[in-house]
Amino acid sequence: MKPDIENTTEPNQRSHRLRTAVIVFLVLMVLYPLSFGPVSWFMFRYNPSGDPIEDTRAVEINIIGPYKPLAAALGLLPEPVQQAYGKYLAWWVAL
Repeated sequence: MKPDIENTTEPNQRSHRLRTAVIVFLVLMVLYPLSFGPVSWFMFRYNPSGDPIEDTRAVEINIIGPYKPLAAALGLLPEPVQQAYGKYLAWWVAL
């Protein structure tokens, strides 16, 4: 009787899928907060019509939908982390 090849490879496929899903999740959790820098830069530089904004000090950042959870979570983080993230965003806006 031949061994059932499908049954012997199924656990390996499951563990590979799980490992891939965990890696994708972790990468997205790093890229999500980092992506707010370029979004901030764009919001400070362009208005909805696409024209450059001359005085960026007069413009407030409107946090768009996907970044609302990030803004809420940032308030719960320790002060040094908040300051570092603020400097990161300021760097992008200053570009």
